[in-house]
Amino acid sequence: MPPIKGQNILIIGGFSGIGAAVKKIRGAVPNATSGGGGGGGLFGITRGLVLDLLPIRTNLVSLGAMNTEMLREGEGREQLPQIMAKSSLTGKTGTSEEVAEAYIYLKKDTNTTESCVSTSGGALVQSAENINFG
Repeated sequence: MPPIKGQNILIIGGFSGIGAAVKKIRGAVPNATSGGGGGGGLFGITRGLVLDLLPIRTNLVSLGAMNTEMLREGEGREQLPQIMAKSSLTGKTGTSEEVAEAYIYLKKDTNTTESCVSTSGGALVQSAENINFG
């Protein structure tokens, strides 16, 4: 079945992959090579799909740290959202509702394709040496 005009694909990428990729480009991040490769690959996949799947719109949502049960699950992880919030320029971790808004935007704006909406609290613009996970 040929693509139908108005369809779109939204790709999701996590902070550990895309964040590491962006930080690798701007400055090295220790022990982030595999995550950086995966995240950087999502940018390339998104751009390639834009051309391969015309007229379907293809966009990427890049997530930062999200305060969800998954982030807090596991021994010693209860404080992880607060620790990660320290590295965010907004001083907090994101919520699933905020991520949903990014998806809604990309779904509604029919003139958007090959875009990356970052919901990372500004953590990606910091240099690696300014990130404080402790």
